[in-house]
Amino acid sequence: MKNDWILDVLADLKTFAEENELSDLVRQLVETKEIARQDILKHEPSELEIPHTDAQAVGNFYSPSGADRHS
Repeated sequence: MKNDWILDVLADLKTFAEENELSDLVRQLVETKEIARQDILKHEPSELEIPHTDAQAVGNFYSPSGADRHS
């Protein structure tokens, strides 16, 4: 997913805010991350709708077309 990096940035900012006891900022970042996730989902729905773990990804690379999936 090409835009998921922003979710990592927001998570890092939230961690910083938590460590520095910036509770209002923490609440805002939680909301902002959810809004970002929803916006990304609008533009890249197949990427965020399919949950997977790293263990599932090994040997079963996900591609939207399904061309690389193993049965």
